[in-house]
Amino acid sequence: SALTVSDGTRVVGSAGADGRVRISVDGTQMIDAAAHNGLPVTAIAISRDGRTALSGGGDSELRAWDLRSGTERLHMRGHEHPITAVAMNPDGATFASAAQETRIMVWDASTGRLSAILSGHTDFVNDIAFASDDRLASAGADGKILIWDSASGSVQRTLSGTGTAISKVSFAADGRTLVSGSEDGTVV
Repeated sequence: SALTVSDGTRVVGSAGADGRVRISVDGTQMIDAAAHNGLPVTAIAISRDGRTALSGGGDSELRAWDLRSGTERLHMRGHEHPITAVAMNPDGATFASAAQETRIMVWDASTGRLSAILSGHTDFVNDIAFASDDRLASAGADGKILIWDSASGSVQRTLSGTGTAISKVSFAADGRTLVSGSEDGTVV
């Protein structure tokens, strides 16, 4: 299951094992849709402007939702395994997705076309997050956090954790502070 709240807007998104995506804007439900072929919806993100939601599921697919009309806008395929995380860059022009695999896919948010594949982890990518300057952080089951230049696809920095899988990663609003959570309960 997944839950998200948008930054600066009043949009809440939830998804779960029932295969449904639910999005509420200002307390009014805009979307309650069966998605991802009835398989669990495992990841959800909302754009900073509150106009787009992105969901990923057990079917290895991504869907972008228009929150003004309440309809599916894009359907993206490329991963071979269930999605573990989705993210949108600050201006909403780029989507990123991770799955139970070692690569991250970067997508053009206007067309849904795959624009890059980022490879660098040696085990599953558990989570991803964009910073305010478009850097992308990825948390891996390999115990590493990779900081990517999302435009070039190059790794800018590799951070090693406690030796256990890193489950979550998030940038603070300032874009300079990065927080991670590991499977052993460590928060850094």
